[in-house]
Amino acid sequence: MAVTRPRGPRSGDDLPDGVRLVPVVPGILDDDPSDPGRNAQRALGDCWLIATIDALMETADGRTRLRAGIRWDAAARGYRVRLHDRMGRPRIVLVTRVLQGGAGLDDGGQGIVSLYEAAAYALYGWNGARSHLPSFGVRALTNTRTFTRVRLAGRISHAAVKSGGSAGGGVCLAGTRPLWPWEAKRIVPARRMPSGGTFEVSVEPDHVYEIVDIRGGLIGLRNPWGPGNTADGGGVFYVTRGVFDAAFFGVTGTKVTGLG
Repeated sequence: MAVTRPRGPRSGDDLPDGVRLVPVVPGILDDDPSDPGRNAQRALGDCWLIATIDALMETADGRTRLRAGIRWDAAARGYRVRLHDRMGRPRIVLVTRVLQGGAGLDDGGQGIVSLYEAAAYALYGWNGARSHLPSFGVRALTNTRTFTRVRLAGRISHAAVKSGGSAGGGVCLAGTRPLWPWEAKRIVPARRMPSGGTFEVSVEPDHVYEIVDIRGGLIGLRNPWGPGNTADGGGVFYVTRGVFDAAFFGVTGTKVTGLG
């Protein structure tokens, strides 16, 4: 497999406000809890990638696959991270710096999400890493074929939603409706489990969420923005089927087993 040198941002002039390149730290694989509830997307527009990592971390096969794609190289003082290019070919990216202010753990530390994010920006370029659909996240990380179902007659197939999610041992992601000039984020009622308390959630346009499970007719979602975010506070929240149909445009899913 080819080794790809970073061709993403090289200096602070290339980065969004509040983001800079910092050296990686050793021991990320040892310290990362592989808990999707601990990941935070933060400043960069790569929800397609972070939501896919969250979904993979829901299952043992997914966690194994993510960890198998990262190797510490002591001589290079960096991590060799495996992704797949747009043609599905495996590529190894040497990551010696990550994006501070980008994806990481909820305590501010570097995590598996930090390494895959830095590799994605190196492999796909600065603009390319911020402009992909959920299906590309699955292919980039696993090279697994996906299904995608979009809104038909105002509804998304319930079978498509049920076939994904951690309860089904797979990966299932939901994309929100595109942001047109007359549309904005949607404020919708949601619930936490098991308390069942209702609160308001801001469903962001042009955004990707992980579908965690379906419980009692409610669809459980996780925002890759992570803990403490201003849209939903972090954690899994549940919405009714009607809310889901109104706010989301399509569902992408796959089964992930073994290392492939």
